[in-house]
Amino acid sequence: MTVDRRIFTIKRNTHPDLSVLLGPPLIRLPEVPYVESSVFLKSFLNETHLTVQERVQLSQDRQILSFLGSVFYFSPYLRTLALHHPHIIFLCKDKGFKECIDSINQYIDASISHCSDENVIMTVLRTAKQQISLALGLADLGGWLSSVTVSQELSKFADKAVSIAVDYLMIFLKNSSKIKLLDVNKPGLGSGYAVLAMGKLGAGELNYSSDIDLIIITDPHISAFEDASEAQTTLIRITKSLVRILQDRTEHGYVFRTDLRLRPDPSSMPLAIPIQTALNYYEARGQNWERAAFIKARFIAGDRDLGNEFLKSLEPFIWRKYLDYAAISDIHSIKRQIQLHKEMTKMRIAGHNIKLGRGGIREIEFFVQTQQLIAGGRNIDLRAKDTLSVLDQLAKKKWINTNVRNELTESYLYFRDIEHRLQMVSDKKTHTIPDAEVSIKIIAALCGIKSNQVFIDNTKRHLVRVEDHYSNLFCDSPNLSLSQGNLSFSGDDFDPGTLDSLHNLGFQQAQTAIKIIRSWHYGRYPAMISTQSREMLTELTPALLFSFSKTGNSDRALNAFDDFLKGLPTGVQLFSILKNNPEILNLLVNILGVAPRLSDTIRRKPHVFDGILDMDSFHSDLGRKEMQHSLRQSLCQAQNYEDGMDYARIFANEKKFLIGVRALRGIIPLGYLGRYYTRLAEVLLQEILFFVWNEFSHIHGVIPGSEFAVVGMGNLGTYELTATSDLDLILLFDHDNSVSESNGRRRLYLSEYFSRLGQRLIAAMSALTSEGLIYVLDFRLRPSGNAGPLTTSFSSFMNYQRTTAWTWEHLALTRARPLVGSVAFKYRISEGIKNILKTPRDLEKLSFDVLQMRRIMEQERKPKNNFDLKRTKGGLTDIEFLAQWAILARVAKSSGSTADILESIDEEELKNDSMILHKCFSTYLALLQLIRLCVDKDLDRYTWPVCFIEKLTREVGCRTLDQVERKLNRSYKEVRSIFLRFMKR
Repeated sequence: MTVDRRIFTIKRNTHPDLSVLLGPPLIRLPEVPYVESSVFLKSFLNETHLTVQERVQLSQDRQILSFLGSVFYFSPYLRTLALHHPHIIFLCKDKGFKECIDSINQYIDASISHCSDENVIMTVLRTAKQQISLALGLADLGGWLSSVTVSQELSKFADKAVSIAVDYLMIFLKNSSKIKLLDVNKPGLGSGYAVLAMGKLGAGELNYSSDIDLIIITDPHISAFEDASEAQTTLIRITKSLVRILQDRTEHGYVFRTDLRLRPDPSSMPLAIPIQTALNYYEARGQNWERAAFIKARFIAGDRDLGNEFLKSLEPFIWRKYLDYAAISDIHSIKRQIQLHKEMTKMRIAGHNIKLGRGGIREIEFFVQTQQLIAGGRNIDLRAKDTLSVLDQLAKKKWINTNVRNELTESYLYFRDIEHRLQMVSDKKTHTIPDAEVSIKIIAALCGIKSNQVFIDNTKRHLVRVEDHYSNLFCDSPNLSLSQGNLSFSGDDFDPGTLDSLHNLGFQQAQTAIKIIRSWHYGRYPAMISTQSREMLTELTPALLFSFSKTGNSDRALNAFDDFLKGLPTGVQLFSILKNNPEILNLLVNILGVAPRLSDTIRRKPHVFDGILDMDSFHSDLGRKEMQHSLRQSLCQAQNYEDGMDYARIFANEKKFLIGVRALRGIIPLGYLGRYYTRLAEVLLQEILFFVWNEFSHIHGVIPGSEFAVVGMGNLGTYELTATSDLDLILLFDHDNSVSESNGRRRLYLSEYFSRLGQRLIAAMSALTSEGLIYVLDFRLRPSGNAGPLTTSFSSFMNYQRTTAWTWEHLALTRARPLVGSVAFKYRISEGIKNILKTPRDLEKLSFDVLQMRRIMEQERKPKNNFDLKRTKGGLTDIEFLAQWAILARVAKSSGSTADILESIDEEELKNDSMILHKCFSTYLALLQLIRLCVDKDLDRYTWPVCFIEKLTREVGCRTLDQVERKLNRSYKEVRSIFLRFMKR
């Protein structure tokens, strides 16, 4: 079937000019230069299919020629429509504008009756849209129809277009044997598919080039479907077809751009939403702006019963039964994020968005809708959908005075006129007054205003007035804004003021930022499920954005915080902390950008912040006595053994976090960080062993005259623990040979007693509870390794070291340090170890053994990349082996940390090399501490956050990561050369 673009065949009545039927234009468009007018009119007369009589009639009608000449000059879009549909002008002339639209609707009905060709339906609707747009555009510009009537007619056509498309699709499903229709003449009846009009379409207030906002509600369980299991999938597919029919551009244009983003949580919900899913969402997670949006909702196509049932069920969500201060506060939060600016004289009209900008249409709508939400629950008269009707009712019910109603009505109509003219110039969805003076002149001319200045002054007057009324309405509501400008994240539009504010805060992707912040309120993340969490985060948002801006990369900081929220199990506790502690908020943002590992700690255990809430405590000394006292107080509060272990874990997590944060903030130099971690580990080992032994002795007693000690090995022994270190330990005991068992009610023999005590200590430190674990303990350095007993008597240990131990075990012994035990027993252990290490050795064999061990390690533990500082040839392990070799070779004068050992090498031949090693070791250790603190053991540089990379490069004094790698490679080469030179001397 083909469609005739000349859509009517009626007998024309001739009139000398439009004024006979319609009267002269009420709006006098400025006359345009004769030459341009003549060009446009000549093109119109010659390029269209007009009869000779029609051309003559137009050429003789000076009034219509002047009007059309101005319209065609100022509006290229209307000029194009007139060239394609010239007879619309004569239909309006012969019958009037309303009769013209009726004729177009009659044609639509006749053309699509029983039509099963989608292409024909698309063509008919697109052609009709162009013709209605032309007729309404002329009527609007001439003032023959008000902007309100124009909006109503556009909305009626949109209703009709959607209904036609839905009916066609239901018939299509029937013909495809997918659905049974109750009545083929009413295809939507009982179909389980309802289309709701939202926004301006719902209120009958469509703009000239508006999108149409729709929500699709389905009931896939109705009996109409042949296969209930495929019902929802089918309805989603039909929705995509509906959007295609309405908005795809063809050679005939488009009908309406269609927007489905007002549905619940649009990024995760289907295009067509089952009714129960939608109701559950609004009951649990519905937001204030969604309440306001549903004021205008109405059924327009499909299953009327389903649509009305849904809207009826939603009334308790929209309309609160009781009027109270809590409800008013809740409603104010729709717009309370916006900063109210008083200095309107500074407003620049050019480039101002009259819909979303300050003093614009959106503020009039919010002025109306918030009061509807406050009072509409008890006053049904305030539930009207269109803005002007509600203003009338508010005045009638004494909610506002008559002057406010009159001024807001006048401004609303003024802005709607401008909206229509902005959009009819080129059929673009815009609400922004142009920047260029010549473009402003066009809009002013279409409003019948000859002077740009008059247009600017009039517009500013209306904006100031609306802003003033809105400001007075919300003057007592909480201000959640920034001094920098607007912050509004409700609805589905991008508020221009908010975009400007975000740009000023350093956001390069401001629209993406708005989408992220808006998504928080849909409750998809576990932390955002509760209403309380969402409200607290709303209040935090301005402060968060300001903190993000101080990081140097606002977009990156926001993305890091969003990732953090995704993994947060609950939000109320953390948001409460951040809300009441601005310093903690800034600290969190810094951590998110630099240290993903610490971010993960906060996400899993928000209470780690408790240790730094008291800023005095944050800056206090992390000394051994202070930590011992704090841990003992916590353990004293324990009601039982398990309770005590949880307290110990909470203490450990908080202190580890505090140490890490202080290092990030530069309070603790990275080179000293190992000493703080080691001190914490020693305190935990001592106090937990005491707590465990006390519990253990209640059952098994003690062994009189015995001793028990914990010996730290590896990095624990040399004060070089990192944030993720395991603890290498050896457990030693000594006893009176005359005693063979404990004295408790459940006695144990000597070896079993200390073995079980050691096992209790391991469980206390390493068992995973709801509060995590404290440390992973490693006992592989004990005599005979994993094959030996967990605890060893002191005499057996010393005999093993003197007679059986391998070279690598003596190397490990150079890093041994007794940590827990009586002073006397620890002294005996220290002296015994010193004697073993002082034993004269064959230096050639020692060097050979060290080289062999290093080669085996290189084969079994290959470095992942250049930042594997321990395993890489020339890295930390080489330096540590050299330090251990120096003690056994008796070229180092002291033990202790690796740095201390290197400093104590005073042989002239080795002095210069030891200084180089010390410098490289300090660099390696600082980088290792930073990596372990911030990104754990992930050595893939391509996954590192940019902020972390920036901190790492600053630590080394480089500008880029590549420069750091080149510097490390030089150090690796130099250290390796020294290592081999030492081993061959």
